Order: sequence, then structure tokens, then C-alpha cells
Amino acid sequence: MEQYSILMSVYKNDDPVYLKQSIESMLRQSIPSNDFVVIEDGELTEELYSVLDDYKHNPTINRYKNEHNMGLAYSLNRGLRLCKNRLVARMDADDISVSVRCEKQLMEFQKNTDLVIVGTALLEFEQTVDNVISKKNMPETREEILAFARRRNPFNHPSVMYDKNIILDTFGGYNSKSLRAQDFELFSAIVFRGFDCININEFLLFYRTDSVQIKRRFSWRTFKSVLRIEFMNYLDKYVSLYDLLWVFGVQLLGLITPNCILQRIMRKKYRD
Repeated sequence: MEQYSILMSVYKNDDPVYLKQSIESMLRQSIPSNDFVVIEDGELTEELYSVLDDYKHNPTINRYKNEHNMGLAYSLNRGLRLCKNRLVARMDADDISVSVRCEKQLMEFQKNTDLVIVGTALLEFEQTVDNVISKKNMPETREEILAFARRRNPFNHPSVMYDKNIILDTFGGYNSKSLRAQDFELFSAIVFRGFDCININEFLLFYRTDSVQIKRRFSWRTFKSVLRIEFMNYLDKYVSLYDLLWVFGVQLLGLITPNCILQRIMRKKYRD
């Protein structure tokens, strides 16, 4: 199969224990990568440096440092330009990939050379992977993804493997000027422009979550960013006025709902 790169961004607030678990899950892939790009987004803690230094003799891991904290979008754009291979598997510094995740994604790219993004379903967990709190399935076919993208992000960002050439050359990468939802902005543009994308209907990623992260999905910054993206898609006639109003209502409801109630709603909505 075609070689692929792994792209991860690390910043000072990441947990060193979670970081090690995340790295190990990618190093144990059934088809290993020959290029693991780690972007150190600004100065890290001694504990995080210690974890990364444990892999300094691994020839596949290539570390690059931002002098200052530049944010996830900037770091991912820089990392994409540094990746050696066309196909890039995204990975967050606190999630855990199933060992066959990348193999199954590579198989999809092998079957269809026109694919740009291959995502997966995921399991949301707290503390340990034994404590799964919800299952997040995603639309599978191009038609389902297109319909889904009119209101929500059609891909689980940490689960995707994508074609970096299309991401960078056609779309210019992530919008580093946006405060939130840069992945939604990029992925919806790719889908609406007619590029081939799919999701694998298998739980190939354990996504770490907590009450703070759930609330961040409906923060004021997220509200403004999502509404800006949806409004631009409306002006481009990719979504309807009804879609725009629906997104506005959902984001507003999430913004004003107490966190304890929001957690129950989110878990019930995503539960399989």
C-alpha cells in the first residue's frame, strides 16, 4: 500500500500521560508509518518534553517547533507542508487509535484513487477506554456526507486520513484566522466542491472527552465561527436558509444550556 504520514500537534496544556498513549497507538498500527510529524506548538512542559524525548531514537518521528503558540490550524498547515507523503493521518495528542485504523483507511484510498478524505466513526470515553460514554457514527456515502455537511461537520477530525496535496494546493489548508471550527470550514468546502470523501462505519478511534470539552463545543467563539461558516455557505448557495436558521438555533441553544443538561443531551444524541 501507499506510504502515509502521521500529523500531530502538541501544546503546553496537553497531558503527558495521554500524549504517550496517543503516540503509542499510532506506532502500533498494523501498517506502520514511515513519517510521524510532531509539531511542538510553542514552549512545552518538562513532562511533555520528557515523553517526546523517549522517542528521539525512533527514525520515523520528526519534531518541529513553533517559537510561539500559534494555534492548531497554523500548526497543522505547517505540519502538512512538512509531511513526506501524500496521504496524512491526523491524530490528536490525547486520543487513541485502534491498531487497524490506518490500514483500513489505506485500503479505501487503494480502492478509489480519487478519494480526498476517509474518516471513521469513534467512541467517546472519559479517563480510560473502558469507560465509553457515547458512540459517534458518521454518514458513509458521498450523498449522505453532502446532506450532513449542510448543518454539521461531516467528519470526526481526529479520525481522518486525507490527501495533503488537495488540502494545501486547492484549499490552502486550514483557515488559521478563524477562532474555532477550522476543520468544519475546510471539510464542508471540500464536500461542497464535489470531491470524493467517505466515512468508514467502524469505531476506529477512541476520542477522549470531558465536561469542559463538551461545553467548548458550544462556546461563544465556536458560535461565532460556525455561524460565519454557515452564512458563507449560504451565500454560496450550498445550504438553504432553513439550514442556516437550524444551525443558528442549535448553536444558540447549546450556548445558553447549563453544562450538566448539555452533557446528557449530547450523550443521548450520539448514543448508538
